[in-house]
Amino acid sequence: MVTGQTASVGVQGPEYAVARYTEAYLSTAAGAHLHGERRRLGSSQLGYLADLVAFQADLITCAIDDLPEIRPVFTIVAGRTVYDPDWLIPAVG
Repeated sequence: MVTGQTASVGVQGPEYAVARYTEAYLSTAAGAHLHGERRRLGSSQLGYLADLVAFQADLITCAIDDLPEIRPVFTIVAGRTVYDPDWLIPAVG
């Protein structure tokens, strides 16, 4: 979203690229609003569900060319770790 680039055919519509903070909003709060869940999802505040993805680098300040290579460190959904690359088996339950 921040470059307008695709994996297979390169840059498509660079005029539609969005700022990184806008992309973060679109992937969190705007998605919750679109699905009618804005009162319980999409924001880090008291009373909201606390799903979390932690990355190995700051997605806002890293070089744009580094974005495709940045992988999650872990993912938590509904209070449970569901992805941790250091575990030998996928984290579930």
